[in-house]
Amino acid sequence: MGASANAYTSNNHTAYLFESTDNFYPSLDELMDYVQSPFFTDENVEKEKGIIEQEIMMYDDYPEWKVYMNAIECMYKNHPVKVDIAGTAESISKIDKDILYKCYDTFYNPSNMVMCFSGDFEPEEIIGEVKERLKNTRGNTPTEIKRIYLEEPLEVTENKKEIVMEVSIPMFVIGIKDNIGCPGECQTETQRVKKHIAVEILLNILIGKSSKLYKKLYESELVLSELGLDYDFAKSYAHVIITGQSKEPKRLLEELKEEIKTLKRNGINAEEFNRIKNMIYGNYAKEYNNVSDICRMFVSDYFKGVNSFDYIEECDKVQIADVEEVLKEVFDEEKMVISIVKGKN
Repeated sequence: MGASANAYTSNNHTAYLFESTDNFYPSLDELMDYVQSPFFTDENVEKEKGIIEQEIMMYDDYPEWKVYMNAIECMYKNHPVKVDIAGTAESISKIDKDILYKCYDTFYNPSNMVMCFSGDFEPEEIIGEVKERLKNTRGNTPTEIKRIYLEEPLEVTENKKEIVMEVSIPMFVIGIKDNIGCPGECQTETQRVKKHIAVEILLNILIGKSSKLYKKLYESELVLSELGLDYDFAKSYAHVIITGQSKEPKRLLEELKEEIKTLKRNGINAEEFNRIKNMIYGNYAKEYNNVSDICRMFVSDYFKGVNSFDYIEECDKVQIADVEEVLKEVFDEEKMVISIVKGKN
């Protein structure tokens, strides 16, 4: 059919997708058919388990993945976000077709699903086409899905984890555990969006490529390239992630802590705040340049309990006071961890 199809699983949702220039409705038929009509056998489950086991082993050899997962494990004690999405070779060995059907019947329910389209179409027509393809089969009866989470302490599990792998320059992930004593449900959609924007502004002020600290780190060769800055959140967890490479990751962490103290003491410069906020607004606008990425963004935000359009609407409303409140609330030295992967030398 000429369509590009794929699927992926994140920490809080699984997505099935395709994009095409032609044969859109035949491709939609295929997508909705296989999502609504699972076919599991002992044979195809065993075959797939072997493939996934190889994938797990492959990720275990990726320093980028290990340094990230170690940081998550440092932050969380009980929350399932600390569990690798793919599981372990031992855990997948226990899966059979009955378990898969049970998972399907529990979670693959229209009340627990969302479908997103992006492109040149008439919304009413698309909705009609989807309704025609909905099957009255297993999993279509609305049901309450109960998710059971163990209580997660506010403090981190450990402050540091260091392992040795085949890397030429040490990799690091600095994590900051957010206050998850209040799950996402107790915040409004607007509050979640504004907090995310405030964290992004703050990260760029602190250690973004145009910050004084980044310039200092770069000139002293503590960093070699731009750092990854992210705020990952869902309805039951949230954390800041800073990633990069450094010959002295621990020294870099201490420099960051000092910069946080300085910013708390001196406050945020209005000119710098406005410049960073304008840059972030521009980044939000650029996210709409790619048609397929729009769908991924909206689906991801839907399961976080936010509307992607709200980032454009709310960005201008974020004030210095909002960012300073996040600085005080989130950027707590006691909630910081560092994961390091260093070479064998």
